Amino acid sequence: MTSPLQRSLEYGASCAVLLGLCYFGFMFEAEPDFMTLMGAANSHAEQAEQTPQSLQRPDGKGPLKDQLLEQAEDYLNRAEAYDNQTALGSEVRAYITFLRGDYLEAARIYEQARSREGCSVEMSSDMLLNQARALLEAEQFSQVLALLERDAELLNSQNETQGNILRAHALQASGKAGAARELAKVIVEADDKDVNSLIAAGEIFEKVDDLVSAEAAYNKALATNPLGNYFLARLKVKGGQLDRGIEMLGRALSGARLNTLQLLRNDRELWGSHITEERLSDLIGASGKAATPGR
Repeated sequence: MTSPLQRSLEYGASCAVLLGLCYFGFMFEAEPDFMTLMGAANSHAEQAEQTPQSLQRPDGKGPLKDQLLEQAEDYLNRAEAYDNQTALGSEVRAYITFLRGDYLEAARIYEQARSREGCSVEMSSDMLLNQARALLEAEQFSQVLALLERDAELLNSQNETQGNILRAHALQASGKAGAARELAKVIVEADDKDVNSLIAAGEIFEKVDDLVSAEAAYNKALATNPLGNYFLARLKVKGGQLDRGIEMLGRALSGARLNTLQLLRNDRELWGSHITEERLSDLIGASGKAATPGR
């Protein structure tokens, strides 16, 4: 049975998925062309990424996420009936493979995709990061570092920070906390107004037990985005400041509700060890009413 809390966390994802399925169902009356099929494959994969594994198909026959990935692969196979040697096709296949949890195979396909005809420098740079992410998920930390060192020239100014984030995580996981901390400082200094980079740096600082620097990074993120409240809340709860953490969680839900719900779902075990489901459900409900004038 699905609890009220679980329904609250999954409601937004399920609505988005069902709307997307309806759209593509009406869209294809005739056999579509290569790019239309490829777009459908990628869209279904993106919807699968946002769908909780616990969310069931409307017919109750297994997880909706698995169905979306099956549909994504079907669209991809139909697209590759036109041409199965494209960089784009290989990139989408690597993405689907990653979402299924076969990280080493996904990394192999990304490497292959980058050598395909039609792969631009920009595509190759983006896929390099995804390849490194796949290796990081596979806990191949030395391979992450070697790959990013080998192809460092592909990381343009936009992707350089993302590369440093992946390097820092690989260094920390390899037991090189000092090097990871220094790289996190570089990330903060590179752009102290980019919310995603600041949050990523904060999480690295947390992992190496530099909680002062973590809080500073999250506060910088908060200056431009209310989602920073969530990470500060999590930090406070981990440090035993439960009341302060709950207060900041309420602020995060009021200011960045959908993203906060997604993060809550990811961190359900952490919050569940500190707050009862009933209290967390009350927080979610109260923030929803506050965000809806006239109700």
